[in-house]
Amino acid sequence: MSIFIGDVVLHDDKHWVVAALYHSESMARIIHQAANGVRTSFTQETIGLDKVDSPSFEEGERVIVNGLPGSVVSTDFDSWVAHVMLDARTKPLRGGGALAIPAGISRVPFWQLVLENKMNGE
Repeated sequence: MSIFIGDVVLHDDKHWVVAALYHSESMARIIHQAANGVRTSFTQETIGLDKVDSPSFEEGERVIVNGLPGSVVSTDFDSWVAHVMLDARTKPLRGGGALAIPAGISRVPFWQLVLENKMNGE
């Protein structure tokens, strides 16, 4: 079974996301995010990983990127990134008032989108 960037794999009884593949895809950088938000990553042989899921995102699907809400605009599997339209928001200023930040497109690594939106701190 082939493993791709963004796939969810089982390792040491935990779910991990594949962030990168190396050495003709025989090695993978996998990342796990604990419920408290702490991330752990390391490189592992792909032969020792059990693929659990290959998450996908639909155009318009609501997601979170670094804590900011937005909608998926597109995914590019040639470079394993997603383009997300982050919602307009305001940022309070220390001296009072707020800074208006307009909606904008963010280029997000596909593995990060999976980690933040499909894993639920598993």
